[in-house]
Amino acid sequence: MNKLDVRDLVVRYGQLRAVDGVSFGIPPGGTLGLVGESGSGKSTIARAIVQLARVDRGQISLDGKDITFARGAHLNEIRSKIQMIFQDPYSSLNPRLSIGAMIDEVLQRHRNMNGAQRREEVDRLLEMVALDPLFADRYPHQFSGGQRQRIAIARTLASQPELVILDEVVSALDVSVQAEVLNLLRNLQIEFRLSYLFISHDLTVVRYMSDSVCVMYLGQIVEWKETEELFRQPEHPYTQGLIDAVPKMIVGGDPNRIPLSGEIPDPHFPPPACRFHTRCPFGPLTHPERNLCREDDPHLLVDKSEHYAACHFPLVKKELA
Repeated sequence: MNKLDVRDLVVRYGQLRAVDGVSFGIPPGGTLGLVGESGSGKSTIARAIVQLARVDRGQISLDGKDITFARGAHLNEIRSKIQMIFQDPYSSLNPRLSIGAMIDEVLQRHRNMNGAQRREEVDRLLEMVALDPLFADRYPHQFSGGQRQRIAIARTLASQPELVILDEVVSALDVSVQAEVLNLLRNLQIEFRLSYLFISHDLTVVRYMSDSVCVMYLGQIVEWKETEELFRQPEHPYTQGLIDAVPKMIVGGDPNRIPLSGEIPDPHFPPPACRFHTRCPFGPLTHPERNLCREDDPHLLVDKSEHYAACHFPLVKKELA
């Protein structure tokens, strides 16, 4: 049984289908990476899971129990088990509360502890993220970006979650600090057997953190595979384009790379059938005989032992550098 199961999820904002029929699962202690260009629906999925966005259709299950429309005490219980860490730690931390008070606030809401026990637990959580407990009386503005993200992690751990959604958690940090935070997250995952949904536009970071990866385009998953298999043998042209867009230390560039050209279509009016066909270098724009891409929606097969690309003409498998 998966820790989290999302099935046929649809989230609308007015006429816009921000998420359109998405399905995936995250096993206990596993990490699923979610990648795609801005506007692909990644953050909307995260918000739907924690009920910050209304689900129009589909089901979200935690440990086999439907939590799609949890309310009241049930919702409070779910929010102790599912926590979310955002890109900008400063905006998610209350500037009027000391970091110790912020963590204590979570402990009061989700843990049955007296005052002395909570103070001890605040110290323990700060030490767990490599911060001095003496910092508990300081305020968010007194810390660096990396330290603030560690504070956000400590606050998240205070509710003893089972699943943590990480939405671009290191994109605002310097590269050296990114590595420190990512290593901390991996160590905490092992120690507490946490499951992660790791959302990022940075494929290098996703490759380091994830066991498997879902690639999204205009609200849909177009490819889902184990991480190393995805990077070694991508089958969807969009996936290959994202990988080729990552800077590589190759003099003169890669002559076989697939450039992502053209503008992303208006998500209010997505192209019919395969949504990528208007930008695909192997689609009907360059191969008129492949009109099927304009006529039939290629479905992702998510109920098989292997994961597939939602593409009528998947790429010929090849070894990648």
